[in-house]
Amino acid sequence: MAYINENFLKLKENYLFIDIAKKLNAYREANPDKKLIRMGIGDVTRPLAPVVVEAMKKAADEMGRPETFRGYEDSGKGYDFLREEISGYYKNSIGADVSPDEILISDGAKSDCGNIVDIFSSRNRIVITDPAYPVYVDSNTMSGKEIIYASSNEENGFAAMPDESVDCDIIYLCSPNNPTGSVYTKEQLKVWVDYAVRKNAIIIFDSAYEAFIRVVDSMAAQHAKWLKVCNQLTWRRPIASLNFILTSNVWQQDHNGFTHQDPGFLDHIANKKADVVRMYLPPDTNCLLSCFDHCVKSKNYVNAIVASKHPSYQWLSMEQAVKHCTQGVGIWEWASNDEGEEPDIVMACCGDTPTLETMAAVTILRDELPELKIRVVNVVDLFKLESNHKHPHGLSDSEYNAIFTTDKPVIFAFHGYPTLIHELTYRRDNQNGSVHGYQEEGTITTPFDMRVQNEIDRFNLVKDAIMHLPQLGNKGSYLIQQMNDKLVAHKNYIHEVGQDLPEIIDWKWHLPENT
Repeated sequence: MAYINENFLKLKENYLFIDIAKKLNAYREANPDKKLIRMGIGDVTRPLAPVVVEAMKKAADEMGRPETFRGYEDSGKGYDFLREEISGYYKNSIGADVSPDEILISDGAKSDCGNIVDIFSSRNRIVITDPAYPVYVDSNTMSGKEIIYASSNEENGFAAMPDESVDCDIIYLCSPNNPTGSVYTKEQLKVWVDYAVRKNAIIIFDSAYEAFIRVVDSMAAQHAKWLKVCNQLTWRRPIASLNFILTSNVWQQDHNGFTHQDPGFLDHIANKKADVVRMYLPPDTNCLLSCFDHCVKSKNYVNAIVASKHPSYQWLSMEQAVKHCTQGVGIWEWASNDEGEEPDIVMACCGDTPTLETMAAVTILRDELPELKIRVVNVVDLFKLESNHKHPHGLSDSEYNAIFTTDKPVIFAFHGYPTLIHELTYRRDNQNGSVHGYQEEGTITTPFDMRVQNEIDRFNLVKDAIMHLPQLGNKGSYLIQQMNDKLVAHKNYIHEVGQDLPEIIDWKWHLPENT
């Protein structure tokens, strides 16, 4: 006899957003003279582009001919031709080396969200604020977990708060909330964290933008202080680390402006006790995987990982990434040309976008000034910059000098505020450095223009490098002029076309002999 999963019978008849749409339509019919501004879930409003329509027609025609018909594929990862096309797209458009074997064609993020809950036992009791993103509810309902709703309504300002009489194991918080748009205050989030600690529960916190992570500054601070004290108590068993992953960050704001740009959470974390806080800024996907694997397995830490959700370059293989992330900082020999010699300059970077711009700056310098000896250094573990006397991850003075030298100019491109790098390195021997980072400049603009406005772009990095190498003389002066011309061309192009220059979008890493 076959038995059905009766948990499916507990699902609501209609999806939340369908209910919202019905209410909106009913309001429109009853109030045809009213102008309705939708502030909830968005919807498509423009027709498909002609190229998409033609591609879909072509695909349908292929399925109608015996010689081009395709049935089920055998790998379980998706059609080979499709994965190869996707791999080629990333390689040709942004230089990302993603093998077809690393690509999985799924049916969308919602099913993946549903699959994640299978990690947790059905015995867990789940607290979900109501209303909430429907996937939270439906995925846990179908897996048989008990859901307790915390009501968000007009009386509590659409900010549901915990009920001490309720015991739970997992808590879903979404701030800014989807679909209400309400945002928790620091004080309210602290109440939730304190509640979770008392109940020994896990919080799954869904926050949209890096800038909004500042809302939980106090939550992170309180947890770090609590961990510090717990580490002094022999009877307190280790607990899973509190992991923050910041994916919607300051360097790409295509539709959100100045208010959504604030990388200061790193400064906040840097001031907490060294034995409980860690910060990682992986330069590519493989390094992100290595950092994430380390963080989720760790105990008794507050870990912050910064990694953009946008596609970017793949610099290292998985094996190389594990070695690089284990060390936390290192010289990229394959990008440098100073092996066996003293470098003229050190080009350092920390974060995915700063790494991209540094690598682009290095290609310009090596193309135009091939005699220049350049050392490229990438930092993943930010606390490697601090002395080992102040942080357990810090480099000793001799280790630091071996990488950054004692006196050569260092041009450092950093994801966050430049002052943090100065604070971490102020006691190091080499003070001949120039840090580029976020300068509180921004708006709704192109990704590269955000970098230009904050002078972290390749052209400004090249200019700064030359300014720190007076021995180049007039040869350097002409290259500075070229960079200034490029900046003017960039500004004019984005004003006329609305997107970055083709040479920026299509840029690829290369060595001088390959140009």
